[in-house]
Amino acid sequence: MRQSLKPSSNQSECLFKSTTSSLLQCAFIVLLGVQALSAFAAQLPDTKSPDTISSDTISSNNNANIFPQLPELSKPITQYTLTSWNTRDGLPHNSVNKITQTADGYLWLATWEGPVRFNGRTFTVFDDLDQLQMEETGVIDIQPDSSGYGVIASGPRGGITTFRHGRWQALESAPDFVNETATTSNGEIWAVASNAGVVRYFPDGQRQIYSMVDGLPDGYAFRVYIVHQQSPMSVHPDAVYFDEIWVATQRGVARFNQDTNQFEILELLPAELFRDLIRLRTGHLVATSASGLYFCLPDLSACEVYPEAIDGIITSIHEGLNGELWFGTFAHGLGRITSDGIDYLTVEHGLPNQHVLDVFQDSEGNIWASTHGGLAQLRDALFTSFTRVQGVKGNFIRSVQEAADGAVWVGSNEGLTRILGSQITPIDHPEQLANVSVLSLARYQDLGLLIGTYTDGLLLLIDNQVLAQFGREQGLFIPEVRAVVYDSAADIIWAGSPEGLFALRFNGSGFEQLQHFTVASGLAADFVSSLEIDSEGTLWVGSITGLSQLTRIYHDSEEWQTQAIDLSAFTVAQNLFAIFQHHERLWFATDRGILIHELSDQSWHWLSREHGLPFDKFFSVNFDADEALWIGSSRGIVRVPAEQWQAFLNGESNQVVPVVYGSTDGMVSNQINSGGPSSVRDSSGQLWFASAAGTVVIDPEDIEGHGITPPPVVIDGVYVDGQAIADVSQIPNRFGRIEFRYSGLGFRMTQQLQYRVQLVGFDSDWIRRDQQTYSEYTALPSGRYEFVVQTRYPGSEWSPAVSYYFQVTPRYYEYPWFWGGIIIVIMLLGYLFIRIRVSALERSRNELKRLVQEQTKELQALANEDVLTKLPNRRAFDHALRANLHKATKLHQPLCLAILDLDHFKLINDRHLHAVGDQVLKRVGQIIRDNIRDQDYAARWGGEEFAIVFGNTSESEGVVICERIRKAIESADYSDIASNVQPTLSIGMACRIGQEGHSTMLIHADKALYQAKEQGRNRVCVFRK
Repeated sequence: MRQSLKPSSNQSECLFKSTTSSLLQCAFIVLLGVQALSAFAAQLPDTKSPDTISSDTISSNNNANIFPQLPELSKPITQYTLTSWNTRDGLPHNSVNKITQTADGYLWLATWEGPVRFNGRTFTVFDDLDQLQMEETGVIDIQPDSSGYGVIASGPRGGITTFRHGRWQALESAPDFVNETATTSNGEIWAVASNAGVVRYFPDGQRQIYSMVDGLPDGYAFRVYIVHQQSPMSVHPDAVYFDEIWVATQRGVARFNQDTNQFEILELLPAELFRDLIRLRTGHLVATSASGLYFCLPDLSACEVYPEAIDGIITSIHEGLNGELWFGTFAHGLGRITSDGIDYLTVEHGLPNQHVLDVFQDSEGNIWASTHGGLAQLRDALFTSFTRVQGVKGNFIRSVQEAADGAVWVGSNEGLTRILGSQITPIDHPEQLANVSVLSLARYQDLGLLIGTYTDGLLLLIDNQVLAQFGREQGLFIPEVRAVVYDSAADIIWAGSPEGLFALRFNGSGFEQLQHFTVASGLAADFVSSLEIDSEGTLWVGSITGLSQLTRIYHDSEEWQTQAIDLSAFTVAQNLFAIFQHHERLWFATDRGILIHELSDQSWHWLSREHGLPFDKFFSVNFDADEALWIGSSRGIVRVPAEQWQAFLNGESNQVVPVVYGSTDGMVSNQINSGGPSSVRDSSGQLWFASAAGTVVIDPEDIEGHGITPPPVVIDGVYVDGQAIADVSQIPNRFGRIEFRYSGLGFRMTQQLQYRVQLVGFDSDWIRRDQQTYSEYTALPSGRYEFVVQTRYPGSEWSPAVSYYFQVTPRYYEYPWFWGGIIIVIMLLGYLFIRIRVSALERSRNELKRLVQEQTKELQALANEDVLTKLPNRRAFDHALRANLHKATKLHQPLCLAILDLDHFKLINDRHLHAVGDQVLKRVGQIIRDNIRDQDYAARWGGEEFAIVFGNTSESEGVVICERIRKAIESADYSDIASNVQPTLSIGMACRIGQEGHSTMLIHADKALYQAKEQGRNRVCVFRK
């Protein structure tokens, strides 16, 4: 049945058309790689390239609203923080086919080695086929179930299995390879298969299969997408009652009509393979094929290809939380579409592989990309990094400085870069700056930039021209300028080098040296590492072995008084890497923490590791608009809130609680370098830092609200003495240690998640665990307990608590009955003591009696058992025969008797000695025992003869048993006893006809045996009158 909806005068409806099925196998091969994709595309009939799609194929409606308004996002995709995982990190396979997240916060991955659950730290792999109830561990798709807390995994051989409440349960297999599943609001599961169309699983276990007969464009279904009835994306006229179900096939796109139970083809899209489709929050339908990325109006009255060219074929599309459009490609990595256009992230930027299989955004806004090289995460982290990838000259940054026009200059060991907004300009001209190694930067008269270098001394850059240089030729023997500052009041340029401090002035044509200060002039050391001019005009000079200050002798003179500061009076620090004035204080970054000098009263403070700083050595000091202290180190950037350092300086507290930022927060490297300066606050309030792998920038205002919402926390497992236990409420008191393992399911800064726990009933308050994800308790007393855990990002609120209730059962001596029993035992001790001798004598007598009885039984057994074969002997057999005759007479039951004789047994003894004959007899006895029934009684009659009595057995039944025994003996293997030994058996059987007695039956059986011998042996003969 083929249907299509045409627009009417009163409402616009979608246009559909039907097409035929072709090349199903090629579509499957597409999944294997780009080469197979090309082969498939080449075989598709009449497939048009993106450049040749005609307007009548798509739409004649040029509605300007066909492309929704996309957001404006300032940060390029290449500046997102990128983290990746592969098999070295615990993934079972580098190819991650699909990504999803459940309501409890876990991330789930579909891999070729089974479904995988990820908590941000560890991967839990489900690869047990018995547990999965699938024929293969490979999973191509994974989706949340209708509850949101379970998942549905599917893949090869039509396998579909669901995970709920810790257990996997398989559904009836689909007819072919399952590409994707989706769930409706009422719990139905819709699966699309390679060559079997669409399979609909109802909650009651029934299912229905839809094919081209039901309106699908083709039997090869690739994607299924469901807009739930409560979703703002649902624009179906009956959306209040029905979910909107879309299917992408090899020959176009179709939507399910609930009223007709049929699919209707969207005619405005071409009849070719569509790899993904979604509804945007604006209602627009977006679908991707080899022809391009199609956008359709919410009412589906028009569709058009996105006008901007996209690199390669799109494999997956996802709408971001801000309305941006993310997509993966076959060979060009990850892409993003915003109002600014399209930008890409490829392997050159750190993506594990160019082939992106799926794109997903988690509840925190992190973007995840699954590739053939592992799993990748992109976070819009606190810090933005600028590296060689973005156009910066060199990654080893030593200095950053803001110019008067708001541009930030970045100096590295490879050159100089100017950054203004989104414009990044590497400086290659003039030639002197092409490959200059920069050590320090400073403004000059709001016109230019002073550049301290490693090999070229000091340069002055004005209007893109180097107007002056102070190097070897100008008197700087070691042409390193590690610190430079401009004193505008005196029009003096101060340059610090390993040779001391130089006072310079630019005279229009070059640098004029005014004075040279060294240790001989009063400096603490010649090697100058930092400079700063305070509000009083005093120059502070930091070096590798101390601190000095230069003060003018007269207000307007150019004569200076040099004084070395005795640091040993208040600190053990010697290396001063940076000096920064903030209000009326000077802050010094040193090799032993931070020194603070109060200009108002000339007092000193020392903030060190002893007071809460995480490290000893720091290279930069700065402050944000909220007065928070920012200090850079080789192990990260440390932030101390204003109220904490102020309380320290005021003597109200001797501890600070800093926050350390590193690579998990977006820094391209934890290492902040020393430089002049290695951090700067620009006019917009952003802080810039020079790191070992690029310059990193943060807007301190982003801290508020960044990661504030705490992630959910789950208890991963409970372990008693190292063994995982199920969800039990009672724990035996015999345990030595109980361990709780938990995880905060936050993926933004997983390694920085903080935890606190409390064992209610044992702990009186919360116990801080910092980043520790387990808690242990030993020797808990009996009682009821509640283990409670919470998590948070640093500085945020604590998450809702998660609890585990359990009870430690009382030890036996803690029960009241135990002490009552003790009293009773004591009362009985006297009586028991009296009875001890009597009991001992009685036990001795009983023991003697027991030994006599056991020996009697052994003697009786020896009297009734054949020692060699362990069968009853003739004496026991005679007794059994009489008993069976009595029973048969009383109950009028038939009875048979057989005598068995080994043929030519004497020859066996003669040829192989009696030891071999004994082994043959034992083997024959065992064979007879194995082939009779429980009601039969067999015995060794004597010599090589055996006898069997068959109770309640007819002649025919007896013959069957005898024949079975004969054949078993004839066919048995005796090679382990001796070679060329193969005994046979002759059997004579007699059955009780009238009132024959014991002797008569034996005579008759013996006659039958004689008859068997006469007739050639190795046979069964029955006595008949």
